Amino acid sequence: MVLPTRAPVPASSSSGERRGADRTALPLAPAMERRRDPEDGGAYTYDEILAHYTAEGYKKKEVNAYWEQECTPVKGKKVNAEPKAKAKAKAEPKAKAKAKAEPKVKAKAKASPALRGSVKAESEGAAVLASPGRLPRARAVMHAMKRRELDWRIGCVVYQIYVDRFAPCANLEAKKSLYPEEGTFHTWSELPKGGQLVESVGYYSNELAFWGGDLPSLTGKLDYINDLGVDVMYLQPVTKSFSNHKYDTTDYKDLDAQYGTDEDFKTLVDALHEKGMKLVLDFVFNHCGKRSNLVQEALKDKESPNRKFFFMGDEYQPHGYKVWGCAPSLVELALESKEGPCCGPWAEWVAELQNYLWASKDGSCELASFAADGLKGSTWETHCNSHQHLPLPEKSEVQVAIHAATNDVNIFSDSALATWLRRGADGARLDVASEIGLDLLSSITRAAHRHKKGSLVVGEVWAYSPHWTSCMDAVLSLHLGVLIYGLAEGTLPGPSAAQSLARMVADSSIEEVLKCWIVVSNHDMPRLAHRLPDLKARKFAQALQFTWPGCPLIYYGDELGLEGG
Repeated sequence: MVLPTRAPVPASSSSGERRGADRTALPLAPAMERRRDPEDGGAYTYDEILAHYTAEGYKKKEVNAYWEQECTPVKGKKVNAEPKAKAKAKAEPKAKAKAKAEPKVKAKAKASPALRGSVKAESEGAAVLASPGRLPRARAVMHAMKRRELDWRIGCVVYQIYVDRFAPCANLEAKKSLYPEEGTFHTWSELPKGGQLVESVGYYSNELAFWGGDLPSLTGKLDYINDLGVDVMYLQPVTKSFSNHKYDTTDYKDLDAQYGTDEDFKTLVDALHEKGMKLVLDFVFNHCGKRSNLVQEALKDKESPNRKFFFMGDEYQPHGYKVWGCAPSLVELALESKEGPCCGPWAEWVAELQNYLWASKDGSCELASFAADGLKGSTWETHCNSHQHLPLPEKSEVQVAIHAATNDVNIFSDSALATWLRRGADGARLDVASEIGLDLLSSITRAAHRHKKGSLVVGEVWAYSPHWTSCMDAVLSLHLGVLIYGLAEGTLPGPSAAQSLARMVADSSIEEVLKCWIVVSNHDMPRLAHRLPDLKARKFAQALQFTWPGCPLIYYGDELGLEGG
């Protein structure tokens, strides 16, 4: 809806044909004519409207335009206009009565939530916009739209890339030594196929099938991506892993050599930012890969302190550890204390794991806060002595290496999340966020915003978005994708989809919904062209994806009609 410039309130649907009218002309309204104010539905005279809105900071010509264009005459008996002098003479005996009545009218107007005025509405921002069943003030809308325009997380076009499959590398033969011995290599014309379990490594053969895409080959395609109108590039995991999909992280801070070097990553980031695009990386904090050093050391030694990072024991059969998704290659992490919140010896191990993954930054964490707060002497030493595996830090500069698991686990260094945000990433997509829990997701989001102001945390949640958007900036709105497919396939009536969309906005807020990624295709589901082979239905689905509130996510190749189930 296009709003009139600096109009006091947005135009109602019934007045569109009058928006082009001269907004500077004085109203030719009879002195006692009453018109209905669309803000609260009350009937007022022009003088009452003028007095109220000028008191709220609007100029007279704006009120005139509002009276002419937005306020509709009250149906019923009309009051004839009288000569100005005669009307004035008749009005004098009633001056006292009018003076008594006028405060009542003003009080009524002020009591209405809709007539709070633009100055206050601007400060209320999203609260005014979220008011159900009432159009917000024009200035509040303008203020909110300006704020949204400056927030890159709202309404962006997201392009998801699976690096190994996106663009062929310059020389796959030269880097084959970087891949697992059990891996297979495929030409760019070969299609992926299902696989069988490779018992020697605990992976399926299709997880070890490689095409060789890397960051340099991706960087060479940035012009193509930019020409699509992409705002945000979302990369599936790029950290060191054993498989091709890399959701089995073995080192959270190292770039997988199959994808390139740190310099290659920097080149990609610089080129992206130069073109005005943002970068979001995929993080897997719910589980890690079986071939991680942490896991391997814990499996070799039942007395290893590393076991506290996982769910391990004879009760977890047949592997001796808790797997994620029935995949023996994925080991679930113990992100919360096994003895309850913040209690028992497990608590400090949980804190270390959280700090390693997301919480710490540049030498600061929960333990370091003792020094930052100026707690010296016995307080600081007692705290450190309670962590027997910790060396006593320098009181002037906290740089303590914790060797609870490996030399890489150092809660006083940058966490994995902080490391990648510092290297140039602008946000994080959290894998299986719904299994991490609301409290921990809030902690991750706060940490990301602390590490990099204005960063994005978006979670994979295969559920209704409200509640989840209270602890993250946004979610992958698979719910909207279900609605879109229902409409495109003809299985969902239009009114039902509209009702569901309105309900979602009401249950969370329009601000939260605008940041959510609308997903109709990705690596976990059939491609759009596979699900909707009919071109008209596919274009209809994409039209909805790009016009509904939120951020359309395009899985690489969908723009070309790439198929795949």
